[in-house]
Amino acid sequence: MDKTGSISTGSDTSVSIPEKDISQNFDEMDKAQEKSRQTVNKEAAEILESLDDVSFFSWGQTDPLKVTKGGQETYLRIKIKSLGISEIIEEMAANAPVPPAVMKTHKRDSEVARRLGFRHDTIVWERNEADPTFQKAQRDHEMKVSNMILLKGLAYDLKDEAGRVVLKGKNIHIPTEVIDAEAALQALKRLGFSSDHFTTIVNNITRLTKTQEERDDLES
Repeated sequence: MDKTGSISTGSDTSVSIPEKDISQNFDEMDKAQEKSRQTVNKEAAEILESLDDVSFFSWGQTDPLKVTKGGQETYLRIKIKSLGISEIIEEMAANAPVPPAVMKTHKRDSEVARRLGFRHDTIVWERNEADPTFQKAQRDHEMKVSNMILLKGLAYDLKDEAGRVVLKGKNIHIPTEVIDAEAALQALKRLGFSSDHFTTIVNNITRLTKTQEERDDLES
């Protein structure tokens, strides 16, 4: 096939296929495959007669994490759990930074007043999201949320240097308990986890959680 979307017939002639039609064909194939996958998942879903001794927690492994020892690269995978990411965001929203507000007066004949329909001179408070202090606080808050997703998605126990348990997540059938977030993060750093490792783990937890949510939607 050339760049114009033509397919050679093996002779001196060719059949021209518009690129738009090719794209539509692929879209239709994707939709058909997704519909087939949903049908299979629904048919394979077990109907539970009892909720005794049943856990709806999903668990899995991360993508391979690279570890270099003495110039030799090895790869390790760790166990993770699905979790309520939106719940974590909502729980931490109370501590989210708020941008400073600046008082401004818009004259009734100004462009802003005309756009907003103001018929009189109007005083408004406008949020300054470009404020450097706010932007730093916003980045710090997003990092805290990411770290909490990381910790709550780990399927391990962690101890601090004194041997105190600071994270309880070994049981894959119950939510991980974060006893001391800062100490748990320090414990991971002592084990050699880097920011790149953290990013991969958080992405994998998010993906596992999304997969679980999609499965729940299919089974409902």
